[in-house]
Amino acid sequence: MERNTEEIAAMFRKAGASPDKNNVHVLISNGHWKLVKEGNNRATAIFNSKEEAISEAKKYGKSGNAKAVIIHTVDGEVEKRLQY
Repeated sequence: MERNTEEIAAMFRKAGASPDKNNVHVLISNGHWKLVKEGNNRATAIFNSKEEAISEAKKYGKSGNAKAVIIHTVDGEVEKRLQY
């Protein structure tokens, strides 16, 4: 599933995007799981599995590089939100 910039931005808004853009989203696009920081159109990192992407996203949160990690389902819905 290829997601364009507008679709990703809509997912951010639906997930309650923060004004300071310190959230990291785990989402699928074009068959790969990606980490995307709010406000960015390009992925920070790309993974073959959702588990790998979540693991890396949690590292972002624990290191202070993200205030929240928002994990999306395949259809773009918010599955889980982790606060840091």
